Amino acid sequence: MRRSSLGLVLIAVNVSLALLAVAGLAAAAAALLRRFSDEQALARVRAAAISAERAIAGQGDALRTVTRLLAEHETSTEFLALRRFAEVSKDLESFREAGELTAAAVLRGGVVVAKAGPTLDWAGIASGAPLPAFGLDVLPSGALQLACAGPLPADRAYVVATARILEADFARRLSEEIGATVRIVDAAHGIGDLVDPMLPLRARLLHGAPPAAGRFDEIGVYATVRALRGPNGRVAGFLEAELPTSRVRAAHLRLVRRLSVLALVIGGIAAIASVVVARRIAAPLERL
Repeated sequence: MRRSSLGLVLIAVNVSLALLAVAGLAAAAAALLRRFSDEQALARVRAAAISAERAIAGQGDALRTVTRLLAEHETSTEFLALRRFAEVSKDLESFREAGELTAAAVLRGGVVVAKAGPTLDWAGIASGAPLPAFGLDVLPSGALQLACAGPLPADRAYVVATARILEADFARRLSEEIGATVRIVDAAHGIGDLVDPMLPLRARLLHGAPPAAGRFDEIGVYATVRALRGPNGRVAGFLEAELPTSRVRAAHLRLVRRLSVLALVIGGIAAIASVVVARRIAAPLERL
């Protein structure tokens, strides 16, 4: 009876130690996988936000090029010299259609003398970012207004102003292209409610802090926020990029299941080996 008990005790101890070691390694590996998955998802959402920011900058660069071409256009300059503003408006309409502009205008002394497209705050746009820069503003609807203005080289009393409004479908197309949900938020609405988990990410940008990213389990997303600044350097809006945690969680669970199966296999092999070793150790002791 003692011999049998001694062998069983050794076997139980060895098997328990082996299974405990395998379980500890599996748990540690699962935690590392979760951390790695989070880091990869946060890197993806940061890259998505940067891509969206570059796409907006590309739209602004195109607007700047059209504005420069319009300011240097000889026909418009000749019509302005003759004060034939109706013809200038027709010329602006041609540029608006060709350059996919929302609107364009020519001002003199802050007064619009010719325009094409809807009426905007042309005096504010003309006093905003001059060429070669462009300014942006987030409208209450969430649309992004890019604007640019510059004097006519032939007569600097006149100022050419252009605008391109990027509606909600721009953010939707951008989301499809970069594989993350992109949203533009007007800073005039504030940084959000106190219960909004994104509030700290927006608030830090108002104090000049670099953009941050995080995982927000309460709304099920990985998210980051970047500041969209106007011509005066103030934050005009927020560019938010999000990835659902469900995708990352599904991939993480698949890896954990595979790891669990592998751990069970290794644990079984270790248990069998422990039984064999325990019997060989117990056999000489039982003969004593």
